Amino acid sequence: MSDKNEWEGRAQHTGAGPPTPSSPGQWRQPPHTPGTGVRQSTSSSWLPPTPITPAPPQSQIQSSGWYQVNTGALDRYPASAARRLFTDTRPQMASTSEAQLLLPGAVPTVTPVTQVPGPGYPERTGNTPTGYIMRPMGRLQQMYEEVPAYGHPQVSTQSGDMNVSSARETGGGGWLSRLLPCTPDSWLNDKTVRDLAKLRSLGFDVQKFERGDQLGEGAYSRVFMGAYTGQIGSTAATRSRYLAGVKPGQTFAAKYVQLTHDTQPIDHLCHIVEKGIIKTLKHPNIVAFKVNINLGQRVILRPLVSGQQLPDIVSYRRMFLIMEYGDQGSLDAFTNQGKLNDQLTVQFTGELCSAMAYMHYNGVAHLDCHINNIMVFSAPGGQFTVKYIDFGLSLSCPLYSKLGVQVWGSEWRKMAKMDMSDLVHVLHYMLDKCRRNRLNTGADLSQVRAVAREMLTTKEHMFDVIKKYTF
Repeated sequence: MSDKNEWEGRAQHTGAGPPTPSSPGQWRQPPHTPGTGVRQSTSSSWLPPTPITPAPPQSQIQSSGWYQVNTGALDRYPASAARRLFTDTRPQMASTSEAQLLLPGAVPTVTPVTQVPGPGYPERTGNTPTGYIMRPMGRLQQMYEEVPAYGHPQVSTQSGDMNVSSARETGGGGWLSRLLPCTPDSWLNDKTVRDLAKLRSLGFDVQKFERGDQLGEGAYSRVFMGAYTGQIGSTAATRSRYLAGVKPGQTFAAKYVQLTHDTQPIDHLCHIVEKGIIKTLKHPNIVAFKVNINLGQRVILRPLVSGQQLPDIVSYRRMFLIMEYGDQGSLDAFTNQGKLNDQLTVQFTGELCSAMAYMHYNGVAHLDCHINNIMVFSAPGGQFTVKYIDFGLSLSCPLYSKLGVQVWGSEWRKMAKMDMSDLVHVLHYMLDKCRRNRLNTGADLSQVRAVAREMLTTKEHMFDVIKKYTF
């Protein structure tokens, strides 16, 4: 492979935060009747802003937006190609990104410095690298180690986090309980059962946890349905602005994360990234964050790489990530119940494409998009809508940058392309399942097929692709 093909567009992500609500980059889904299969746009405010200023000369291209230029590669390309690959003509974001505020336990006195390549990065010489280059998550895995929490300074609680005190994680229980065999997992699980009363007093009823009645599970987590109690009003007013508008009796999804002493730091980091992603992304077809509840003992993750002034990260052994609850189940379950007709297929295609374009525009790749990570929610008027869930394996360029891992432009394009390919499988699944549904209304599926074909072959960004369609 030539140097040009290998390194075309190689760049570093600088970790700029997502657009603020007042900026042209803020996305919203325009009003439309759910289930009609047609998305009406109003002044294209739900799309990325169209560049209106000319790109700077090649010699003046500097770090902005998503990418920081690797100047060693620019001199081999014409100016037009350099502008297309490396410039970002979007309005400048605020100097302090929300992603910077999302790292739990970040020591506030640390002065940010220019990032340098972490483990697995090639030197920025413009030459074709040799050997195996780790993926971003592999580099992140090598960045941190767990250290004793004793003596570590206390830090202020992050926005959207609640710390609930508990008994000591070791020992505990009566003398009889210490004589009985008990694994670390079961010990921590029993402690969480005893802490459920504290959660109820704060407005969160997760009784299904005690019965083991879970909605699903992952490598290090389980998901339960819960309900807000009468105390949620005072908690929402004082503990988390993300709880604004919730009412007693409403249901929520509680993702319980339990990490024992032999757990690798990457499991803590995946939870931190997932929490940060759903905090930052605000789109009607991405599950909404409500609060993260930390239970008991802290875990300190310390960076291993010298030369980077990265703060220690504070995590916990037990955590509840509270989110919206998809009352209709996964897209797979919804479809198997015979509810997916051609009209909903068109609508869901527009919603999923819009949300993925929004994610990519903000430097986030889901990387685990499939029919069980898409939930169906009831909508007003007896309609339905879909939302992406489970960002535990996702890549967030802004958050990875704050954690000390930079993502090259070539890497990012591959991750975005993987997302689009996964979404194509979802679209084909819906097309196949709705084909003989007796509830079909004769909706035109040609645009669904067309966008699926284009996503497999295009070299354009997702947010440029969807501008051509009116789902």
